[in-house]
Amino acid sequence: MTTVSVSNSSAGLSAFDFGTCGKAGLQRPVLPPIASSADPGLLDMFGRRLDRRQRAIDASMATRRKGWVDWPSLALPPDLPDGRSFAWAPYTEDFHAGTRVAVYIAVCDGLISTSKAASLSCAKIGFSTRPDDLASRFLELNQDRYGSLRMLEGRMLEDAGYDSWEPLRLPASGHTHDSPVERRPRSLIVSLPASMAVDLFDDALNAMLAPMLVSTWIEMTDGKRFAEHHGFDPEALHRFTAHTFPDGSVRLKKAQEIAVFRRKQDTDKLVMAIEGVIARQLEQTPVRRGRHHQR
Repeated sequence: MTTVSVSNSSAGLSAFDFGTCGKAGLQRPVLPPIASSADPGLLDMFGRRLDRRQRAIDASMATRRKGWVDWPSLALPPDLPDGRSFAWAPYTEDFHAGTRVAVYIAVCDGLISTSKAASLSCAKIGFSTRPDDLASRFLELNQDRYGSLRMLEGRMLEDAGYDSWEPLRLPASGHTHDSPVERRPRSLIVSLPASMAVDLFDDALNAMLAPMLVSTWIEMTDGKRFAEHHGFDPEALHRFTAHTFPDGSVRLKKAQEIAVFRRKQDTDKLVMAIEGVIARQLEQTPVRRGRHHQR
């Protein structure tokens, strides 16, 4: 475990300079390249070992709710459409496919250990604009050791195991093929409408996930009661990533994509929420009035 001293005067801990100590204490090794992502079976084989560890946590968490605490849930859009709606008008008339993105649910050895110690099921929920090259995204996460840092008594500690990020296998579903969300074994491939910019989708996804962020929930009443009941330090769930810049400085960024996420219960809800975002976008940009702009 690497120890780096950090001044407590840095407000918010959202982004600040480690200074000389950061440069000396957080050197990043270059990891060997992942096998070619052109292999369609790569991501299917990617996370089998972590899948087994995560299933054990999911199973134990399923028996842990006793009515005195509510797990956080997605902020679902109002009037959420059934997936079959995308086979009906006006969606078939209004939908013109634009950018494809991949939404993934990921864990690593370090996060699994942290989750187990906290009696929670946590995962990183993110997206990539390279849906057919997720391996490169996970190489980046592992090189950055995403979420490996935490604060303890004014010092920044780096936990082991945050250089093994892998996408989880998603549960099977009878979801309709008419949906703009394609469920693959380890990712959700989303066909955005041509009228929807990637940044807009990113903002909508972040808004949906906000109530589920572990760093937010653990500071709320239910989260505090849960931490006290299970006797763990909530600070361990506030995770950070160090980013090294060309000038050699190292800046700290809060890991904003780690959420309390139960794979079986929450994956279908996530799909429905994404569908709702797209449906709302289509309703706001009707083709028939000539305001639909393709890219």
